[in-house]
Amino acid sequence: MINAELERLHATVQTLADLCERLAADKRELATRLAESEAHNAVLTTRLDTTRTRIESLIARLPEVKE
Repeated sequence: MINAELERLHATVQTLADLCERLAADKRELATRLAESEAHNAVLTTRLDTTRTRIESLIARLPEVKE
């Protein structure tokens, strides 16, 4: 009786430990993906700012249209 209860408790603890390990691995993976996404976002923001500046410069050089 006591052995069976201890075995069930052991199995439950083992299941929880496995779940914790899996969740920790998922957390690490998500943190890595977040860092990669943030870095990519920074690159895209820089490219967007550069493009905006170039377009504004081109617009400023356009001759004015006279009616």
